[in-house]
Amino acid sequence: GQPLTPLELVDRGVQLLDRRYGDDQPFAARMLVQMSRRYMDLGNTDKQWSVLARALAIAEKQDDPELVADIECTIVRTQTDAGRYDLAEEHLQSARAALARAPNAEVATRVDCLRAEAEVAGARQDAEAAIAHLRSAQQLLEGAQDTRGLQYHAVLTDLGGIYFRKSRFRESLEVNERTARALD
Repeated sequence: GQPLTPLELVDRGVQLLDRRYGDDQPFAARMLVQMSRRYMDLGNTDKQWSVLARALAIAEKQDDPELVADIECTIVRTQTDAGRYDLAEEHLQSARAALARAPNAEVATRVDCLRAEAEVAGARQDAEAAIAHLRSAQQLLEGAQDTRGLQYHAVLTDLGGIYFRKSRFRESLEVNERTARALD
């Protein structure tokens, strides 16, 4: 009789995923990654890590290097958000190795991993490297003509944030204008 809290709603989503799609392991792993992002939105890092660990175990068992890379790059953000930069670096190394085994990885996976590279560079206070990774991600998405989705906006938002923090206001404004045009 009580409305579900956002956390309970995500928990139920994970339970539903297990019941309905437990036999389709690759699909379940991809959906667990999505569920982990909802836990991240809610600030529940324990559950976020738990579903990511499950997804990674599935991807490794399936020997799916692209999926492993996608999950490892998602874990990088989890680790940097928690201030565990050494672990973030380890997961980034695993993601790089997995991507090397998946030369035809989807643009979305490559962009997520470039964002992870930028996260680690930012944690190391290397703004120029972070900018280079985000510019590469932007170029990949623009080359694929994928400039209307959340991923493109996230890349531009990350890039604009770095420019702003580095007092590169002209470039920050240009990125913000590009974001506004993409939103129209």
